[in-house]
Amino acid sequence: MNVQLSKTKPITHIKPVLIHDPNPQLPHIDHHYPKSLHLMFIIHSNMFVFIKDIVLVLLILFFFYSHYLFASATAHVSAMYAALLGVAVAAGAPPLFSALMLGFFGNLLASTTHYSSGPAPILYASGYVSQKRWWLMNLVLGIVYFIIWIGLGSLWMKLIGMM
Repeated sequence: MNVQLSKTKPITHIKPVLIHDPNPQLPHIDHHYPKSLHLMFIIHSNMFVFIKDIVLVLLILFFFYSHYLFASATAHVSAMYAALLGVAVAAGAPPLFSALMLGFFGNLLASTTHYSSGPAPILYASGYVSQKRWWLMNLVLGIVYFIIWIGLGSLWMKLIGMM
């Protein structure tokens, strides 16, 4: 029993598209290649646009909620800001926008815990808010912060030409 394989050319001339390449070039694919290969290159070349945005949002989420592990906002920002900014820029996120967003959230994280900033222990010690309630309220406030600062803030920065 003879099985005849497709008469398509082997793929040997295609340059791999690097993830950090801001201007990926699609290789010339002639009509001899299957249509799925065309789709693969279109998806692969446009993936970079989404990856840098997703990486930045995940880094901001990590930066904000990792403050639960730090007793000081100064220690937290000193330890993590530069490293996370480097990762965001290496992933292709706009440097100024990344620096500003991490800076904004470096201030917003001051409400995360009852020990997160200078006034927080005084407010907590007054007894009006329990630790559980404080942390639960900040979980909700964190979502509000993300909607305002990442959602509306990024639209505003795009509108005024910063992105």
